[in-house]
Amino acid sequence: MTLRHRLVLVWTAIALTVAGVNAFRMASNAIEEAGAIDAAAAGEDAGAPLDPPTREAELLGKFTIALGGLSAFGPVGGGTEVLLNAQLLAEDDAPTSHRLGYAVLLGEVSGWTEGAEFARGIEAESNDDSARALAARVAAAMDARAVDPAAMPPADACAEFERSLGYFGRVLCGGGQAEATRALLGVVGAGAWYGLTALLGAGALVWVLVALFGASRASRIRPADDRGAAVLLGETFVVWLALFYALNLGGGLAVQKLTDALVSDPEATGTSISLAFSFVAFFLSLAALAYPLLRGMTRAELLRLCGLSRGAGLAREALAGVVCYLSAVPLLIGGFGVFFLLNWLSQQLLGPSPSPSHPAAELIGGASGLELALLFAVASIAAPIVEEIVFRGVLYGHMRSVVTPRVRWLSILASAVLSSAVFAAVHPQGLLFTPVLGGLATGFALSRELRDSLIAPMVAHAIANAVTLTIGMAIMGS
Repeated sequence: MTLRHRLVLVWTAIALTVAGVNAFRMASNAIEEAGAIDAAAAGEDAGAPLDPPTREAELLGKFTIALGGLSAFGPVGGGTEVLLNAQLLAEDDAPTSHRLGYAVLLGEVSGWTEGAEFARGIEAESNDDSARALAARVAAAMDARAVDPAAMPPADACAEFERSLGYFGRVLCGGGQAEATRALLGVVGAGAWYGLTALLGAGALVWVLVALFGASRASRIRPADDRGAAVLLGETFVVWLALFYALNLGGGLAVQKLTDALVSDPEATGTSISLAFSFVAFFLSLAALAYPLLRGMTRAELLRLCGLSRGAGLAREALAGVVCYLSAVPLLIGGFGVFFLLNWLSQQLLGPSPSPSHPAAELIGGASGLELALLFAVASIAAPIVEEIVFRGVLYGHMRSVVTPRVRWLSILASAVLSSAVFAAVHPQGLLFTPVLGGLATGFALSRELRDSLIAPMVAHAIANAVTLTIGMAIMGS
């Protein structure tokens, strides 16, 4: 088989993997959403406990409560205007726990009588015994608070409301304001952080671009000496994709089955076990690097092409990682701008679509200390090391050697953007979110080009994930 045919097969495999991952994700989301709607409409599993609100729904509720509290002190708007932010919770096809959560928000912001009326409407419409009973109890609790705002439900009722409605249950029982304030302060803090880092990052990005494309042309990367080595890197990336998904899908399912069979309380420990397995699976996937060695590439050439070196020394490369992170933030913010535009166009053409989400978002709010430690280990140690080796090392090294290598500036930009697009597209946030993660990854790729070492992108990647998790904890309440 010729090198050209092998190269075509490499990119066909990459394209099919990206398409397959996203098709599977969209199909799973559609099936889950359709099942929830059908169950709500048909009253299936009557008498079974309702699913509690999602973390995103609770976060929306916290913002609504916080803005409602601020409306008396500034131009935030009255109760009706504040509640517009939470209208998604009140949609007819929303889960019952979300609709009852909106009833609680309506009661807290506009008056408990209005909230009780909305809850009684849910009771009248529902075909599910559990939903009707819960709606009736919520309405009764709000009726009592309408007569006397200090008349809180008894402790056992509050415990039930919290189990069924999460944050909204705590609001119904007189709590929730501190959580709402902390969430709002978390958002303000995140805005301040990204505002400051964007200002610093603009200068850092200009410095990186001038260093790469200015008179000094400071790039240290030397593409592969022959096309065969470049194609071999592409094949290595495909092998990694296959191994990574085999470990995470097949291995993850096996670990889940073993946990259910062998652990006395899988619900309490299952998440920790899954996170620990994910940490190990990340590093096991690096076994794919044996492929080019088995095909005749020398260890020294593999390390050089992938940027696996100490560069200018660990300390200097780690400091360069901070600059790398700063330089990537403006690209991240620009990616958000593109995302909002694409999301708006998608809603105009196709109707409302689910917001981008990551499995970690559902975990953060209610995670134990051990789960948070494991989550940070996966996100800020395993993922940065492995993903930088694979995407900014193997894939970027492959592309720099095959995409117009003689036209240096075009090769750098095309390789950075295309490898970053692949990186973003296989993440669980969805295709519309690709410009956001792709912008961040492009910043990492430019620093990889400048340093010819993966240490700086690894440090930047670790900072980015740690900051995201910390902000998530501040907002969602861990």
